[in-house]
Formats: sequence, C-alpha cells, structure tokens
Amino acid sequence: EDLLWRNGWESYFLTSICLEACQWLLFLIWKLQLGHV
Repeated sequence: EDLLWRNGWESYFLTSICLEACQWLLFLIWKLQLGHV
C-alpha cells in the first residue's frame, strides 16, 4: 500500500509540475506575442 500511495503521489506531483510549466510557457508566448504586436 505504501508503494502504491507513493507512486500515485509522485505521478500527481509530476502532473502538477507539468501543468504549471505548460501554463508558464503559454503565458510567456502570450507576452512575447504582445511585445511583437
């Protein structure tokens, strides 16, 4: 049970990091596009 719980927590942690990184990338691209306009 410990292993399953830890693996689930790690995958959740990695998923949240990926989502946050994607949001930052979209934000940066948006800012760059505004700067070019």
